[in-house]
Amino acid sequence: RVGVGEVFLTAGQSNSANWGATRQVTTGRCVSAFDGQAWRSARDPMPVCDGTGGSIWPLLGDILAETLACPVGFLCVGVGGTSVAEWDPDVPVPVDRPPRVEEALYRRRFVPYVPALKPHGCRALLWHQGETDRETSAEACEAGLRKLINRFRADFGAMPWMMAKVGNAWCPGSGAGIRAAQERIIRDGLALRGPDTDILGQAFRLPGSSHFTNHGLVVHARLWFACLYAAFFNEPFPTSA
Repeated sequence: RVGVGEVFLTAGQSNSANWGATRQVTTGRCVSAFDGQAWRSARDPMPVCDGTGGSIWPLLGDILAETLACPVGFLCVGVGGTSVAEWDPDVPVPVDRPPRVEEALYRRRFVPYVPALKPHGCRALLWHQGETDRETSAEACEAGLRKLINRFRADFGAMPWMMAKVGNAWCPGSGAGIRAAQERIIRDGLALRGPDTDILGQAFRLPGSSHFTNHGLVVHARLWFACLYAAFFNEPFPTSA
């Protein structure tokens, strides 16, 4: 089968990967997942990204495919529990030992996989990360995000980034620094405004966790759809002369 439609690259930490309560499966034949070499029907756990549970991507793909009437594909490279610093482009892959799961992520997740989307690339990179950095300063988060986005564009081209606002601000404690950094990145035009997923509090999450319940995954997918549709697909209807 051949699909001509929309492709998205997703990255970040656990809520961009397979850490939700319930594995999801696309309900049709038009939503696919890429493992770096081949496409298959989208079902959790999605390939490349880590975790063994559920993700929002088959759900989001179904909404997009139905709305846009075209195939939708995802390449998901997120890694649970990772900070902005662990995506630093200058961190080398160790040569004297196997890398840790969260180590040298830019070189191990972006460098091998993003070029495989050529020649046509993808619509956007969807970035959902921040829970791990809820106690990190705004300055450190902002510097790390700017470096990451600018290096990515230098290496792979001017692909749009869409960034969620997330820092687990619904929990007692902080989250203010990473959220402020995300807002500055969006304000300065380095990324498009993604959903504020901190509005989904404990009622949408597993007990004592930032990971989503089945209902939380459904609502999370809808939040991403609203931002994607507004940014890329909300064409005004032509008016009659």
